[in-house]
Amino acid sequence: MKNTKNIILFICIFFNPIIFTIDTAITPENTIICSDIDEVLIEKSPWTILNLLYRGLMYDPFNIGTYIKAIYHAEKKYTKNAEGQRNPLYDQYGNVINGFTFHLLFHGMNDENLTSYVQLVLESIENSRHFIMGTKKIYEYLKNKKGYTIVFATNNDHVAYQINSDTLGDEFNSLATYVFVAQPGNSNTFLAQLQDFGNRPTTPEIYTKLLHKALTIQPTQKVIHMPGKKPEYEYYHAIEQQFAPDKNIIFIDDQQENVDGFNILQKNNTAIRHGIRFKNPQQLVEEFIKIGVLSEIHDQELIKEIYQPSIMDQILINARNMITFITSKLFKNIEKQT
Repeated sequence: MKNTKNIILFICIFFNPIIFTIDTAITPENTIICSDIDEVLIEKSPWTILNLLYRGLMYDPFNIGTYIKAIYHAEKKYTKNAEGQRNPLYDQYGNVINGFTFHLLFHGMNDENLTSYVQLVLESIENSRHFIMGTKKIYEYLKNKKGYTIVFATNNDHVAYQINSDTLGDEFNSLATYVFVAQPGNSNTFLAQLQDFGNRPTTPEIYTKLLHKALTIQPTQKVIHMPGKKPEYEYYHAIEQQFAPDKNIIFIDDQQENVDGFNILQKNNTAIRHGIRFKNPQQLVEEFIKIGVLSEIHDQELIKEIYQPSIMDQILINARNMITFITSKLFKNIEKQT
């Protein structure tokens, strides 16, 4: 009986190649490209630290030392895993805090020296993000040349995403058909803590306004608020429900746990659910070639451009790396002297 099944399978594959190809091929018509944003498509600029310093100085020049120390105290609340990536941030009750805006609101709630600066820090960092040029070129090519639908899936909150969107403009906004954000994505206990702090008469108005915006911002036709966050099943299942059940989804993220969480969906799907851990644009091209999103024959121009960046692109990359190193050293030296 087993041999009979194998023979039938052999015949189906080799005598009906068109049916087999249609069932398995990845095409722009049957496939969604679903990508994380931070550290995949965009990253913090090397000017971020200088931007933080400059805006803090302009806001209150006589308090710059206290401001810098408060930022460093907030930074020290984070631990990192073996790969150098940040572990989750927890409140005093053990609840995970999701979304950069909510991280800053938490730090501002617990450090009076940072309370008045949360809006400034949020804008300074989110306004300083820039494209990872290789990934941008890949996504523009997939969307405009090949016709793939691209969506963004981030664990960031709606407020922080909106600052990115406003800063990067049409080049960024035109790429994605939908954007899935982890909003609100936090426990009711934690949100109640923030509301209680925000209602105190001594809480600065600038903090209260940001808190109100973070708690009341509404989804749009394009920006969709998700139940939970990556790598939770509910988050990925909500993405699936946005599309036809027979659509393939290729998911790209820089965090392995998020990729692993997405890949679990394949167990209950006949359509393809394939996760790729992003390392760099060159590696992403290789992964896309392996699964058939890109072709070494038909997409040679893009592949060459990604593997052999222009001299100007290389100069910009080297300059950014040097600026990042210098400004980080400068910031640490200032912090030690204050």
